[in-house]
Amino acid sequence: MTTQSKFHNHEVFLAQLSKFETAVVHEWWARFGGSEKVAFEIHQAIPSSELWAMYIDKENEPSLKISESWFSRIPKHESRIFSAAMAPLIYRTLSKKKFDLVISSSHTFAHTVKLSKSIDARYLSYIHTPSRAIWSPTIDDRSPISNELALRMLRKLDRQLGAHVVSYAANSTEVANRIRNFWNRDSHVIHPPVNIYTGSLTNLPGENLPFPERQYLISAGRFVAYKNHDFSIRLAAKARLPIVVMGSGELRKSLMQLAQDLGVEAHFEIAPNQDRWRYLIANALCFLFPVHEDFGMTPVESLSLGTPVIAFAKGGALDFMNHGVNGLLIPELKVELFLEAVMSISGLEISSIRKSAKVFSKDVFLQKLYHWISYVL
Repeated sequence: MTTQSKFHNHEVFLAQLSKFETAVVHEWWARFGGSEKVAFEIHQAIPSSELWAMYIDKENEPSLKISESWFSRIPKHESRIFSAAMAPLIYRTLSKKKFDLVISSSHTFAHTVKLSKSIDARYLSYIHTPSRAIWSPTIDDRSPISNELALRMLRKLDRQLGAHVVSYAANSTEVANRIRNFWNRDSHVIHPPVNIYTGSLTNLPGENLPFPERQYLISAGRFVAYKNHDFSIRLAAKARLPIVVMGSGELRKSLMQLAQDLGVEAHFEIAPNQDRWRYLIANALCFLFPVHEDFGMTPVESLSLGTPVIAFAKGGALDFMNHGVNGLLIPELKVELFLEAVMSISGLEISSIRKSAKVFSKDVFLQKLYHWISYVL
């Protein structure tokens, strides 16, 4: 491994990279969320690369070409527990082709990929997080594993199976710290590419706001427990403000019921398109982010739209939040503390809020990505 980046010119570097047979390996390909976006952008950044996944969720099948593993043909392959248990075998038998460079996009075990025909390949891994199921179960309580002995064994195996990785990249400082603490490895921090909006806010397409402009709260993301949409709804009840909840997922009905029980004026926007998503965020009083997240692409997108963020002061939020400039950081997940922030959030300069998001653009991501790859070429 070299110690200095060889990346000097975009075109020259791509020409050099095109000489390598490259595979980009993602976990399972579900809906187009943050980790899928990163894998997609890495693949797009290397036009000659092949994109691989353990399997593709047929309900969210993408239009781009993705090669699936043999595992995708096994009944009940979409069981997360089953696929995680099979991961060591799957990621060693993914392809019989010989690759020179393999870049994994990993939030569970994709970083362990080591192809039998590509033993001498250079392996890089972009880490969204070391598996929360075995390393950080307190962050996301969906982990099916609670036995401490089993966790210790899985952690040891996880470290061993990823030992061949030449270089790691982390999607935030928080994740870089996890990589160091859990795997005893250093990493390059490369924040994910966010859909930064740089146009005029007055020209945003949209109509039919569910509530008056700048008089409602907004919460967005998958409807799963650790995203804490229920916290945001309880906050709206305390603040006596309406709330827009955007996303989709298994907790949709229970969140709607909670809003009804608390008498909250809540509008649920299920899987809106990008224009609608931006329009609703840009006209909100503030974006609520009461979650310990690995990074947080959606709140950064909110900042690019001039809408301040009220965030829990943990995890990836510490990389993009500037307290008192683009929003407010709250030290504890207490409704009362978030309520105080909501009552005092107005008055921040929109230009400063929007400026803070620019360093998380796709262009910045690509620049850092090419530098990272060049270290091992």
